[in-house]
Amino acid sequence: MKVSLLGAIFLFNCSYGQDFKRVLFLSLDKDCIFQSFRSKTDTLHIESYTVRLSQNGKWEYKIGLDKDGMLMKQPTLIAPFAILSMNINYKNNRQDNPPIIVKSNQILNRLSCAEIINCTSDSQSIREILDYFDKVYLISDDKNLTELEAKEITYRFNPRM
Repeated sequence: MKVSLLGAIFLFNCSYGQDFKRVLFLSLDKDCIFQSFRSKTDTLHIESYTVRLSQNGKWEYKIGLDKDGMLMKQPTLIAPFAILSMNINYKNNRQDNPPIIVKSNQILNRLSCAEIINCTSDSQSIREILDYFDKVYLISDDKNLTELEAKEITYRFNPRM
């Protein structure tokens, strides 16, 4: 009995004990969203966002990965951005991709939509940076919350709107 209980606790910790080093948390503010779609039924929950990647901010960021694989951001002067839009999709079919609760102090790599929009052209490609991470989660842009709901997403870049 004790062995099976310890085994269950071990499996639970392996499954839900998150190592957030290779995980990126993406926050969207309402100003960045060009189009959105939401649909929810008893078994299926879908959210889809199109983010316009155009230059409309005052800052731009050099975004890359440091030698330890951690996200680094450096604000600089504004420069043009090549990709026009990005689709962000969340799909939860029969609880196969439920949201998780993350404490804000556990988040190591957080990137806002505004930082992506204002990214410099000489930075590492945003696509390369997003592809580096094992998982990308969508979270609220409210930095005052201590616990955030995180939804694992897929993304796709579009050369044209």
